[in-house]
Amino acid sequence: MKRFETGLVNNERDIEEKGDRTQIRVISLLYRYANKKHMIVPCLKNQITEEKYQGATAIEPQRGFYPDPVVTLDFASLYPSIMICHNLCYSTLLHPEAASKLDPADYSRTPTGNFFVKSHLRKGLLPEILEWLLAARKRTRKELAEATDPMNELVRNGRQLAFKVTANTVYGFTGAQVGRLLCLEISRSVTAYGWQMTDRTKAIVEGRYAIANGYDTNAVVIYGDTDSVMINFGIKDLPTAMARGKEAADLVTSFFSPPIKLEFEKVCWPYLLISKKRYAGLLWTKTDKIDTKGIETVWRDNCAMNKIDLSLLLISEQLTRSAEQYESKQPHVELAKRMKERRESSDIGESGTPSP
Repeated sequence: MKRFETGLVNNERDIEEKGDRTQIRVISLLYRYANKKHMIVPCLKNQITEEKYQGATAIEPQRGFYPDPVVTLDFASLYPSIMICHNLCYSTLLHPEAASKLDPADYSRTPTGNFFVKSHLRKGLLPEILEWLLAARKRTRKELAEATDPMNELVRNGRQLAFKVTANTVYGFTGAQVGRLLCLEISRSVTAYGWQMTDRTKAIVEGRYAIANGYDTNAVVIYGDTDSVMINFGIKDLPTAMARGKEAADLVTSFFSPPIKLEFEKVCWPYLLISKKRYAGLLWTKTDKIDTKGIETVWRDNCAMNKIDLSLLLISEQLTRSAEQYESKQPHVELAKRMKERRESSDIGESGTPSP
């Protein structure tokens, strides 16, 4: 039992350290790009805010079992693309008074009511950083596809993943509750644009692929989660569903400005939608496999039978992430929470202060 508790504490510490490392990556890139433009980045202590803002939202799932192919379309690098497209940066943020003195063609107003200079007047540092990261990842993935040496493949794959993680971190860097350069005007605007894009995608797909336009069935977006939408076109065969998904992705992309791009990701057939962030389906790619999210499908705490006396074995477990990060209530997670609370309360001395 003690080993379980230690594993939980280490996991929480790892999460904190990882968050700090990712912030260091972004601030280092900001220093580098600011230096090129002779700009000064303020040296601030970590800023802490209790102010909340709504993160990514999802289209309410139409729960149920779908015997027909369900197509998933995915926005490529959604948040980095939004920041590039709308030039969202510390260096482009405008005070409303300053915006009122400019030509409306020179700035944009985000869904949250914030103002940012457009790129033809001043290109933001964050968009420049993101363009470099995405281009570097694209080059590295090309090198990975051409690599023949196994070690070279591992290095290239690790490198392209590092570019991906860093690009996705930039948005979180601007909205981190304990942040080095907190700017909720940016993070709020990014998520708000994301909501709009998801809603607009739903409207475009359901508006175009309808019986009224000559199609056999009405397409229905059964779920949308952050950067993906799941669509039931009512098609019965796999090749036609894939072709329709690719066509729909190109159609939706044409309604947005570059570099925003909606891509065909996969088809699940059949598909079980349980609730938000909880679904499963038979994924059809080069090989078919079960694709799941938010569902525990494998238990790894069983011992191999008839190979060793079970009385000689000790099974210990730990959570793979902090207890607060589990959305659904699960017995072992609730137990971990209670154990943590007991441990913290036992550290409080009689005087009401933590005991040494």
